Parts: sequence; C-alpha cells; structure tokens
Amino acid sequence: MEHYCQHCDRFRPSHTEEREETFKVRGEEITIRGPLRVCDECGHVMGDEELDGALLVKAYNEYRRRHGLLMPEEIRAIREKYNLSQGAAAKLLGWSPATFTRYEGGAMQEAAHDELLRRMRDDPEWVRGLYRRNSRRLSALQRRRVEEALQEIHEPTEADEMEEIIGRLNKEGEFNPGKLFTVVRLIAENAGKLSKSVFLKYLFYIDFLNLKWHGEPLMGLAYVKNHYGPVPRYHGLLLEYLEASGAIRREEIERGGEIVGEYVEGLPVERAEPLEEHERDVVDYVIETLKGMNAERISEFSHEEPAWIEARLKEVIPYAKAETLRIG
Repeated sequence: MEHYCQHCDRFRPSHTEEREETFKVRGEEITIRGPLRVCDECGHVMGDEELDGALLVKAYNEYRRRHGLLMPEEIRAIREKYNLSQGAAAKLLGWSPATFTRYEGGAMQEAAHDELLRRMRDDPEWVRGLYRRNSRRLSALQRRRVEEALQEIHEPTEADEMEEIIGRLNKEGEFNPGKLFTVVRLIAENAGKLSKSVFLKYLFYIDFLNLKWHGEPLMGLAYVKNHYGPVPRYHGLLLEYLEASGAIRREEIERGGEIVGEYVEGLPVERAEPLEEHERDVVDYVIETLKGMNAERISEFSHEEPAWIEARLKEVIPYAKAETLRIG
C-alpha cells in the first residue's frame, strides 16, 4: 500500500524503520526511538497517523516519568477502584465530561488534576467526603456502585458507626456532617470555647434560622425540648461523635473540687464542607446575636422561644416552628 510522501509530493511505496523522533512536550524536548514510515524512494519520513500517534504517546509517557506524573493506566486504575465510569468520575470531581477519556487515552493531564487523582488513589476518606458533597451529581446506579466500593475499601470506624446512627435518628432532616464540622469550627473561631449548654443552643439557632431564612436546616439535626432549652436530640451521642471525629475538644469544668460541667471547643477537620455565602451569613448572625451570653442567660433567652414553650418535655421540636424564631 502506497502512502503520500511530502518530499516527493506523490504517493510512494514505503516501509517502517526504527528511528529517533523529537517532540516538544510542554516546552521540553523529548526524543523517542520507535518505528516510523519511510519513503522507499527518497528515504524521508512519511506521515502515518497510527505510528506517529504511538510515538507521541511514548513521548508523553517519558515526560510523565521524568516529572513524576501518573500514567494513563494508573489513572484508569484509580477510577476503577471506586467503580466509576469515566463520565461519573468526571462529575464527582467537577471536571468536564471527556476529561477521563482523554487522560486514559494518553492525553497529558494538568498538574493540578494529577494531584487530585493521587489523593483519590491514596485517601479513600477524602473520596468519601467528596462523594457526600457531590453525590447528587450521580445517578442512583452510580451512587450505589461508589458506595459499594467505599464499603469494601474502608473498615468503618467508631465515628462512622455513630454518624450512621445519628443520620437514622434525625428523621426531621438530612444530616450533613460536613457542614456540621464547619459550623463547629466557625463557632470556636468567633465565639471561643463555650460551655456545653451554650454550644448546643448555638447549633439549634443556626439550624432553625437557616430554616427560617432559606427553607432548610443547615446541618439537618433534630432538636428536642430540654429543661434548659432546645438541644440536639441525643446530644450526648452527638458530642461523642464530634469528639471521635476530631471536630471538638472537651474539657471538664471543675469548681470546689467537683465537676460541674464541660467546655466544648471546635477544631478544624479535613471533612469539613464549605458553606454557601447565605449559609455563612446565618452562622455569623447567630454568633453575633448570642455571643457573650453565659449558660444562664442563653437558657432564659431560649425559654422565650414559642418552639420551646409549645413543645412537651423531650418532644422533638418540629421544623415548621422555625417561622416563630425570635431572632432574624
């Protein structure tokens, strides 16, 4: 079969021959040896899409080797580790739909993408947090496949088990641990270390004010009427969960040789989920409103809430009562 020779300007018989070819990859010259199509008449290299493409892939791989970037087969293995199709993996990471198709086909990846792919390979917990934030982008079938993969990869910790229990118990809303972690950290940064009673009231007001302003709770916790005001349902379990997750530090309050309470201080954790601007406004407003109130004052303040007054002791306070909130 004849091929077109640019040097001869006509179709000529040809053969393949091992030669060196130099490519420029991101400004760097990469010389690769491999089969090229050569004109039988003049000896010049002829264009051959298949052979040239294979050499270019080899040049890209040499560049990857020199700069410590993932190879196409490694990228495919990372995706398959989580039972993701190419399109689903791109959706999960917020990339364009064809990104994985190109990278696995040999196209050179961006350095920033390479870093994320390595993290995806090495840190299943990070992928778990990413999945929690972006699972809505995936179909039901894709979600099930990812969840199965994560279950196989990860041995549940005590914190994971508590998180699952809290999610089941809080039937009022959809529990969002990532945003809970962020709220806890913001409270600590702006209001400091708080007594447990005060800390729990902050959570109530933040969830219910977000309901009042935006129609949904921020963290998805359920709240009950307690003697000293509204608190998250099963708040003891919630505090244990936050502590096991590394999201809070607890410190006993001692007076006269007796333990009379405890302080709660939020800590930054990797699984924290960024808040939308309007959600951050809610958190800032509640902190500014309640800041400086001690346990007695905030208890009195919360006892004036219709949501607390109208509920029976230990009864779950309906989300619908958010409209009656006295702040905001």
